[in-house]
Amino acid sequence: MNAETPRPMTWRDYYSLAKKHRRAPYIDYYLGNRRVLDAGCGEGLMLARYSNWQGIDIDPELVRKCQSKGFQAEVMSVLNIQLPECSFDGVHAAQMIEHFPPAQALTFLQEASKILKPGGLLLLTTPGIKRVWNTFSHIRPYPPISLYKLLNVPTEGYLGKTSLPLKLLASHATRAGNGLAARITALLDPILPASDPDGWIIVCEKI
Repeated sequence: MNAETPRPMTWRDYYSLAKKHRRAPYIDYYLGNRRVLDAGCGEGLMLARYSNWQGIDIDPELVRKCQSKGFQAEVMSVLNIQLPECSFDGVHAAQMIEHFPPAQALTFLQEASKILKPGGLLLLTTPGIKRVWNTFSHIRPYPPISLYKLLNVPTEGYLGKTSLPLKLLASHATRAGNGLAARITALLDPILPASDPDGWIIVCEKI
């Protein structure tokens, strides 16, 4: 796959990358080591994995930790991204959008869209509906159908007159867990998707 002609990941892609890298392959497949902004980078787990990524986080202490490790990171809100337009191949946001009410979630999507190049990808990870309520700071779930409706259904315009230059490219249901059992059950995700998953990988393309 190249940045100009993305396509949804297949089960063959999943198992090929899982065998090669021994880790969840979704991020490797859709974003890899392209120029990517890690929105809400935390302590820099993903910045350590990919040398061509840079991060932003609203917490100065977390950003200092990233910088002390030699990672490129800045203190910045994902709701006001002060970076050049059309300058990134991808935006990665892990376990973040569920902390926002709809109006702020929309603002984040607008900000991410601005810095993406045409054909660039926004990859969200977010808890499934049954798990989103287990954390006090979670506001609401954002399953793939909610993103699809936002981008395609006119009645979703109650949030304000806006047109996001995004389309829903792919979504992947994921199972949660720890240790060996989690790794084994994760292998079922591409061929036997959970009907009520623990989480989602949601991929949007800038058009």
